[in-house]
Amino acid sequence: MKRTKLIASFVACFMCLACLTMGVFAAVNVNFGLTGQLTFNPEGVYVKVSGQMYRGENYGTLAPLTAANYILPEMTNYDEVDGAPAGNLPIPSWTTPNVTLVPGERAVKYRIEVTNVSEAGIKGTATATITGATGTPSVTTAGGVKTSVYTNCTVTEYAQYIQNIQPNDTQVYELVVELNQSATSATINVSISFDFTDDKMYLIEWEGNTYNYVNMGKYPQRYVGNTMNAELEALLQANDPALKETTKVYTTFDYCNLPSSTSAKDATPILVESKEYTYIDGNTYVRMETLDFENSSYTYMNGEKVPAKVQSGDTTKYTAQWYKVEPIQWRVLNPTKIETENAVLLSELALSANTSFYPTYDTSYGDVNNYARSDNAIRNYLTTYFYNQALTSEEQAKVTARNFAEGELEYNGVDETDITSALSDQKVWLPTRADYINSGYGFATSTSTSDDARLCSPSDFALANYSYLYTSSSYTTPARQSGGTVNYWTSSAASGSRIASGVDSSGAVVSYYVSFVTYAARPALLFKL
Repeated sequence: MKRTKLIASFVACFMCLACLTMGVFAAVNVNFGLTGQLTFNPEGVYVKVSGQMYRGENYGTLAPLTAANYILPEMTNYDEVDGAPAGNLPIPSWTTPNVTLVPGERAVKYRIEVTNVSEAGIKGTATATITGATGTPSVTTAGGVKTSVYTNCTVTEYAQYIQNIQPNDTQVYELVVELNQSATSATINVSISFDFTDDKMYLIEWEGNTYNYVNMGKYPQRYVGNTMNAELEALLQANDPALKETTKVYTTFDYCNLPSSTSAKDATPILVESKEYTYIDGNTYVRMETLDFENSSYTYMNGEKVPAKVQSGDTTKYTAQWYKVEPIQWRVLNPTKIETENAVLLSELALSANTSFYPTYDTSYGDVNNYARSDNAIRNYLTTYFYNQALTSEEQAKVTARNFAEGELEYNGVDETDITSALSDQKVWLPTRADYINSGYGFATSTSTSDDARLCSPSDFALANYSYLYTSSSYTTPARQSGGTVNYWTSSAASGSRIASGVDSSGAVVSYYVSFVTYAARPALLFKL
């Protein structure tokens, strides 16, 4: 376990009402043990004079003295254990603004942004030490907000925003000190320390639920944005050495060709191969040239619209789009087991579409709703391509195979006897219908329930692979907080011979025709931390 501490010391001085001005000096002192994993931005350390309960917009901003101190330098010596400091960063300081105080408007707010630039989730605990507060505090904690009421002041600590930070995510720590109405003056010293650990598992709270996550493997997921897209495309066309092609490609499906005979089992996928590139910014990107959007009104996760088709020679097609290769976020369905036995990991996002069970629901081709078929399209995609392209050999060594039994996949309609042998060593797979109604995994036990825990959003890369997107604001996820969910498959057959089970955009477990290609792949695997 690697740790680092950031110590931020502030002084807040509350004057009596006879004094019409207040001076505040703030300084940040940093002890560190990380290299390039966290950045801290103390912009937004405010003196706030805004009325009861902090309403209004009147701020006295503590501005940095120099541009160099605007953002703290990155941490160094990431491999230091237990936060052993390797030195001190420069101490930024701020000017002392004058603020006029009136009764009921006496508060100071401290705000620090913390950005995780690592590839793993980072957990952090913020601890505030208050000097100058009098009396034994009355402490309450609700929703991660800690309120300590002293004799002369009240301290409100919004620590929940800093506890668990995903890769490439910025979160905010805020602390407010307010002079109590019964007090005429107080001089308060606030020292804030952050203790971070780079444990693999971290938490996210969403819609009243708490989910556990680990990050493992990489896959194209988010669109880079229109500006970056144009920049990368221009660099590619100019053969600029800042953008270098790797030997890796990411393979997705376009559609599947049916076998020439209904008695044959050789449906063949038509592949889409997207090349990978490294850029001088240190990130890796994928260029998808063969894009296919199910609806031109969709938007990416950043809010920008998916592209419209343009005329290119004799054809109308999409222009190439670039997607960032990012760590895959996996939800841990049974987190208590992750360090003692194999835990079930489920991808937070649906990662691709154009993945049907079978290219036709014509039952003359056999049990088209049987996940065990060698030419089941979605299993073919997961085991042949996704597993080997998303995970390194070291990561694959930590994955344990799942052995399916015939009863796990049967609902009705599947009568083949080869399920056990065909699915005896599945390293990556789709959860079954029974998995998605397992309360031990955090899901509702009713299939008809619109279960928030089953809601899933597609990645931007999946949208470009013909994923469906239901844009109702009634169904939200951490990835699409304004709404945007997808239908995705399970590995189980459904009640009829031409349909399979899946989860719809409302979080209910339902049945689909096996040939639907807009329904997405949400892979799972067994993993021991």
